[in-house]
Amino acid sequence: MDSDGSGALDFGEFRKALDDYRVGCNGPEADQIFSIFDVNRNGVINFEEFMSTILGDFSAYRQNIV
Repeated sequence: MDSDGSGALDFGEFRKALDDYRVGCNGPEADQIFSIFDVNRNGVINFEEFMSTILGDFSAYRQNIV
């Protein structure tokens, strides 16, 4: 997905990934999803932001496991 090798996804790369994986969403929906993942609002989604958004905050139980 990271076509430029920057280590993060910009909106164009993100949108292409949505299309490649056939996630049916329109432009405004893609914008909204991107903004959820781009936690620090710098215009890209890095791995930490992605994983944090997918997994959520670590509960005490998960912290003990790690």
